[in-house]
Amino acid sequence: MLIEITGVDGAGKSTLADRLRTAVTAAGLPCSPLTLRSMGKRLLDDVAVGRGAANWRQLVSADEAEVAHAVEMVAQAHAALHPAGSGHVLLTETYVVRWLAVAAFWDAAKLDVLAAIYGRLPTPDVSVHLDLPAAEALRRITARPKGDRLLHGGGAERKLTRYAAAFDRVRPLLPYPQLVLSAERPVDDLVSEVAGLVPARPCAANR
Repeated sequence: MLIEITGVDGAGKSTLADRLRTAVTAAGLPCSPLTLRSMGKRLLDDVAVGRGAANWRQLVSADEAEVAHAVEMVAQAHAALHPAGSGHVLLTETYVVRWLAVAAFWDAAKLDVLAAIYGRLPTPDVSVHLDLPAAEALRRITARPKGDRLLHGGGAERKLTRYAAAFDRVRPLLPYPQLVLSAERPVDDLVSEVAGLVPARPCAANR
């Protein structure tokens, strides 16, 4: 079973995932995090710097970068998901919705093409989006004990507002439904609601 959790920085994705993993494990089901990370944009950044540019966005278009990213992540996700048995619950914050939202954030025009590529991936059994106003997200981020990359360069609330809009923009492109929950609700309530969607015997019929 695959559970996807999305939301802007500060929405509480990691907190929900950690608490959910504890609840699912306590119910007798093996549960672990799934983190999929791309090296493509880092490589593009390195090449860009070597050519005197600041970052990949000065080297290639958003569409070029995001299509390459999509192909890379589909291959990586298939390799990571294949060994997981049908009785295993996987929790991920890095999957289709986040990747599409990031592409929208960078103004990629070919979102339909990206959605078609990501459509080759297994559909999450549960997809949850934690909705949080940008101002509250910024307050939470600022209160963190260590710095956050989002705060670098200023304009953090504007970036969060734009990122939140990107999630709304790509949701109609998804080939599966997404449950939108307020991230301002008590975390115990969120854990209970999402955990209630996990069957006693997870089924991965769409794998």
